[in-house]
Amino acid sequence: DTAVSYNITDKTQSVTPIDLAKLKKEKDDYQVKKDALPRSTGIAIEGANTEIYNCEIYGWTNAAIQVSPSAKNTIIHHNYIHHNQHFGLGYGVLLYKATALVKANIFDYNNHSVTGSGHIGTAFEVVNNIFKENHIRAWAVDMHGGGDRRDGTNIAGDSFIVRNNDFYLHYGRPAINIRGVPQQESKIFNNKFTYLTKDRNIDSYQQRRKALGVAVKIDRNKKFDISTAVRIKTERSLEYNNEIVESN
Repeated sequence: DTAVSYNITDKTQSVTPIDLAKLKKEKDDYQVKKDALPRSTGIAIEGANTEIYNCEIYGWTNAAIQVSPSAKNTIIHHNYIHHNQHFGLGYGVLLYKATALVKANIFDYNNHSVTGSGHIGTAFEVVNNIFKENHIRAWAVDMHGGGDRRDGTNIAGDSFIVRNNDFYLHYGRPAINIRGVPQQESKIFNNKFTYLTKDRNIDSYQQRRKALGVAVKIDRNKKFDISTAVRIKTERSLEYNNEIVESN
């Protein structure tokens, strides 16, 4: 196996009706942006023993592949999954209360390339994939937590295994974000995280972030470690034998 937020937390200022109006507008605008285009899905998996391989899947606003709760023993391998993007959506593989093996694919230009809803019953194994650098707005591998679902929990799925993958990253971008606590022990190991640190790559990244309305300042002397590449909110995950590389 190989959103711009309004700062109204300053304690020296009170929250005014104008502040509340700004917050309401921000929330409304987020939903408007999210629903700007119809939600479309390339392949919806609902049955058992489904295998998807040797496909090129692109151009879907919700997800290229969605794995539903009724799906069992799903394997997604040796595909090229790219350009599935939309504000707040745009996934390569989306798991909703489901599990899947995601193996030996190439991902690029997705919002998240592999994402789980984080409900109980959600788990994935992501192995031997190549994630190219063009996850400009978000990150490649993602598991939602209870805060995303607003269900009063901190649950981020049952488990996840992320191993033997190659991630190519723009300056300071995370590759993996686990936004809660998995119910079982989970592992992130034997992955290679390559940061593109040439000036032309940094300039391109800044220009593209600015075009999205989320400009970013960069310290070009910063050094990266595993905490840069992997964001995780729990000690229930094991992380080991991961490699951080800066490409000059």
